[in-house]
Amino acid sequence: YPKRYFTPYIGLEYSWDSTNGDEFDQNEYQLLLGLAMPLPWGWQFDASGAFQWQDYRKGSLTDFHRRPRRDLVQEYNVGFQRTFVLEAGEVVNRYTPRIDRTLMTVRAHGRWTNDDSNVIDRSGQGIFTYDRVFYGITVAFAFN
Repeated sequence: YPKRYFTPYIGLEYSWDSTNGDEFDQNEYQLLLGLAMPLPWGWQFDASGAFQWQDYRKGSLTDFHRRPRRDLVQEYNVGFQRTFVLEAGEVVNRYTPRIDRTLMTVRAHGRWTNDDSNVIDRSGQGIFTYDRVFYGITVAFAFN
């Protein structure tokens, strides 16, 4: 097994969308932050955050004042996981294509997303503004 280390990361991203029509043409700037940290007994903790600034180029047809749409999307993730060796296999030669090792990874994770948009309709409701939470447990198997 490879050694496990505390691993922080940071990333920047720029992207754009050009669509038919101009309602959803946008420039997007994203900042990513995260870390993975080994814990005792083979467990691993990871956490990350992503911040997107979406800058739409034209006035929004759904906005009451026809302002250009601006969104700030925040996403936060957290997880705990552990990998179990179900069948060890032979470590002699891992370059031979032979399935003789079985791993099972159990992961508990959660994600919170918050989209804050400036677009409002005639009644003052935020059309593209939302909060969303996902959480779950994943079991994955690897055969190698």
